[in-house]
Amino acid sequence: MILRWLPVVSLFCVGLLIGHQAWKRYENYVDLRNRLGMLEAEKGNIVGENRSLLKQIEWYNDPVHLEEKAKRELNLKKEGEGVIVIIDDGVVSTTMVSSTEKTKDKRPWWKLWR
Repeated sequence: MILRWLPVVSLFCVGLLIGHQAWKRYENYVDLRNRLGMLEAEKGNIVGENRSLLKQIEWYNDPVHLEEKAKRELNLKKEGEGVIVIIDDGVVSTTMVSSTEKTKDKRPWWKLWR
């Protein structure tokens, strides 16, 4: 009697093992698909950030912007330009004014007050 049910029970146990392995593989597949989706979204964010940084680099390397930044932050001026200092309520700001006439006095600035 037991020998008659032995193949059925064996097939059932083998079926359970195969089903369990198939389920583990399916869960692994779903996990990998979810991870792939997250990585693709992260890739999209990084590509967008990269584009933004490239635009910023392009903007900062623009000669017009470099000149403006040099004038504003480094207090530099071009040949033939003058600088006006405005003192207002203790705040000092500088403004660049273009000057077409060249200065006649070629003395260094520290000798101008003698």
